[in-house]
Amino acid sequence: MIVSYKKVYIPSYNLSVLRPIVRVAIAGPKQQWIGEALLDTGADRSLFDIEVARDVGLDLSNASRQRFGGIGKDQVQVYTIDVGLGIIGMKEKVKIPIGFMENANIRALLGQEGFFDAFKITFDRRRDSIEIK
Repeated sequence: MIVSYKKVYIPSYNLSVLRPIVRVAIAGPKQQWIGEALLDTGADRSLFDIEVARDVGLDLSNASRQRFGGIGKDQVQVYTIDVGLGIIGMKEKVKIPIGFMENANIRALLGQEGFFDAFKITFDRRRDSIEIK
């Protein structure tokens, strides 16, 4: 499957940038969530806003709890469970560890562990495309 980079406006910088974004689906006991996720080769783990878990009815009471940090000094509490995830337009679904966190700056981010392990992903920035196999 080949998808194009998506143009995203960043208000704090007052500019638009192209980002590697794919549409994904997560199913839970209550409903399915479909949304956009950033492919982030620099992220160790996939991270989603905790509201996604609440929307689909995922139970985080037995989730692994860890503190994560990024570029900044602040750390956030992350609740990690294995979740079934599908890429819109592909038949294959994978079960990957996803960390859910409060007040996420981004709704969904796909990182190395689990997601990049499951697919062959080729970034072609010159052509503004991503191939996922």
